[in-house]
Amino acid sequence: MLKNLVFVHGSYYNKNFGDYLLLKRVAKELGYQNVRLPFSSKKVLDEFDGLIKNISFRDFFLAKACIFGGGGYLGEPSYGVTKWSINFIWRHFIPFLIMKALGVEVYIVGAGFGPISKAWLKPFVRFMLRRSKVIMLRDIESVTLARNLSNADEINIQLVTDLAQDKSFLLDESTNISNTENTKKPYIALHVGTKITEHQKLEIKNISQKLIKAGYSFIFFADSPGHNEAINNESDVLFSIFNDNFKKVTYTESSEVIALIKNSNGLITGKLHTGIIASTFGIPTLSIPTHQKTIRYYKDIESVESCLFNLSEKNESKLINLFFDKVVSSEKRFLPESVLARHSNAMTAIREIGLS
Repeated sequence: MLKNLVFVHGSYYNKNFGDYLLLKRVAKELGYQNVRLPFSSKKVLDEFDGLIKNISFRDFFLAKACIFGGGGYLGEPSYGVTKWSINFIWRHFIPFLIMKALGVEVYIVGAGFGPISKAWLKPFVRFMLRRSKVIMLRDIESVTLARNLSNADEINIQLVTDLAQDKSFLLDESTNISNTENTKKPYIALHVGTKITEHQKLEIKNISQKLIKAGYSFIFFADSPGHNEAINNESDVLFSIFNDNFKKVTYTESSEVIALIKNSNGLITGKLHTGIIASTFGIPTLSIPTHQKTIRYYKDIESVESCLFNLSEKNESKLINLFFDKVVSSEKRFLPESVLARHSNAMTAIREIGLS
């Protein structure tokens, strides 16, 4: 039984599949009744269907701990850095400052970190690092960047992993859905919105033809309401590759996305957390990343061959064909034990925060 109310902070101003999973994983560990999302937008809070209560003014004086949980919100994206940096102040620094003003200890657990390139923003982020009670980051590059920015030897920054790669949690969260249950053939899950080059398009087309001959079908899916239009209008670039050999699944809820990936024989995606789900269940993944955090993840789980980044066309072809080989061989490569142990350490820390 928790002694105190716990705030959980994250990237929760807009709906996002991965960030929702991360918030829910922490809240479930603490007990939904003991958690508040102090600065969340209403549309994100509504996704929890009443499991987590609305914040009240009184809660700010009852909470003794705030967990800045998983997500990449402590590191800038590949583009729009100025806008992101300005948003960082009101989305993350001001909430941090409010916690400190109220005497609420802040624990950073499972977040990605950096880079922070704007010189004017670095002192704000450094302040957050130096005033946090605990710092546990999800990959070694995040740890290195945080240590370099904090510039303080006494700060203990620990390495954990992404909080969402938890098989038991994902199994509990998944549901069986008709689109996968009624699929007679094994299938490849294709994430709408994946950005590919002309060379990648040609290579994926080649392996898709081989997969069709080998008896596989394809399911296009969205992981957010914002992608449903692309699914319905078939405006995604991948649609032109697969012609009539695919089914479509629009986004309804996160549990359906988890089930669809879990039951697939392979995944092609550009996003981080769809790939994390596949990797957790040992499903072959072809990741075509647009963000540094995705590249970091595959390095972290010792699966760089699953991720296309900074490669020549020749090496891209090799990895795309390797994906085909993994699918048809039914190869399952599960997460390293060292990564699972780091996840366990993060969850232990969260439980201890709730009991403190």
